[in-house]
This record gives sequence, structure tokens and C-alpha cells, in this order.
Amino acid sequence: MKQLPSEMVHLVAGILRDASDFPTLLECCLVCHTWNNICRPIVTHLLECPNLERLELAPTLAGPWDIPSWIPDGLQELVLRVEPGTWMPDLGTSIRPSRLTIDITNHGYPNATYLEVMAWVEISINCLPFPGALRHLTVRINTYLPAFEPLHFLELDDYMTMSAALLQIHEHLNLEGIVVNIIYTMAQGDARDLELPKLDVAFSQLLDTGLFHVTFEWSDGHEQSLMHHVFRSLDISMPLL
Repeated sequence: MKQLPSEMVHLVAGILRDASDFPTLLECCLVCHTWNNICRPIVTHLLECPNLERLELAPTLAGPWDIPSWIPDGLQELVLRVEPGTWMPDLGTSIRPSRLTIDITNHGYPNATYLEVMAWVEISINCLPFPGALRHLTVRINTYLPAFEPLHFLELDDYMTMSAALLQIHEHLNLEGIVVNIIYTMAQGDARDLELPKLDVAFSQLLDTGLFHVTFEWSDGHEQSLMHHVFRSLDISMPLL
């Protein structure tokens, strides 16, 4: 089937733009790559959402996942759903969210270390136009071990690395609260007796500040929790995962 010349697509898109026909413009984006490349910038340019308070971003195979230009400066909460090593999005120059959630899915072989995970967390914060505006940080880490990987328990140093990085972030930004939610999935293993002593040692300094809420869940990969431990609840009002 022959395609319309790009000049004709531009003409059609211009007519729809002048008529503010958003539904048809969106449908045009689905025709093919050529139509999408021409129509999508028009849709993005015309969008307005001045009262938007929360935005969730996740990478796709479609291309860059930069923050859209129509996101208002008054955005209060930003959620990034990523994997370690994901190309960092362009977060613009004007947003100043007070709440940031970084939801990291850590899977594959080998898994990223907590040092690599926390490095991505710090990069995410530093890419914000106004990181000093942050008051609440949530870090959610979902680690899935492949079935063929030998039984493995995290070492104390793994948790200490995360704890030290979080404490540094807190001291640098003077945050009002940090929520840490760790979900560790593997096919077998009794985690309670092995993991709790490490977690208590690693996160004790954080919890002493009274600003941290740390939960740890060990799952069998079939929606069954082998262990769920809450170290301390915050004395301040924060939305928990």
C-alpha cells in the first residue's frame, strides 16, 4: 500500500490542529512511524495540564522518556520506574517536586549491586532542576533472582552500602523523611534468622534519626511473603507504599 507524501500528512495534521481535534490527532499517531513523528509533537505542544500534581515516568521501547514540556512547574510528586542502568531522562529545567519516588526493578543475571542501585538513585536526584526542593524520598527496590542462580543471601556490606548512601542523601538535602521498601524474591531459603541481624545493624543509624521508615520483604516469587519486617514507623505523616 502506498503511503501519503509527508507534505500531505503535515497538511492533514495542520487542519486537525487548527480544529483542536485531539481525538483524531491521537489516532493519527497510531497510523505509522511517519504519522506519529509528525502528529505527536503537535499533540504535545497543545496539551495543557496546569493543575497536575503527580507524574509517573517509565522507559518504553518507543524512544526517549524525557519529561513532557507541558508538565507544570508546580508538580508536587514525581515517580520514576526504572531498572539499574536505565538511561536517565531529561527532567527539564523548571519542575521542583517535593516528593520523589524511585521504583527500581532489579533482575537479570547478574543482578546489580546495591552500590549500583544507589548510584542511580543519587543520579536521579541530581538530575532534578531543583533537588533542594525535595522533602520526602521513597526508594523501592524489587530484586528478582533468576531460577538458575545459586542460593544467595545478601552480605552485611550490601546493606551497609545502601544505608550509608541514604544517610548521605539525607544529610545533603536535609530531607524530612525517607521511606525504604526492599522486596527480595528468590525461589527458596529461610531469610528471617539470617537477614534480620544484618538489617538491624545496617539501618540502626538511619532509624536513630527518626526520619526513616524501612521495610524488608522476602518473597518466594509466587506472591507469598516469607518475611515482612517493619523496622520503625515515622512519627511524621508520610504516604507509605
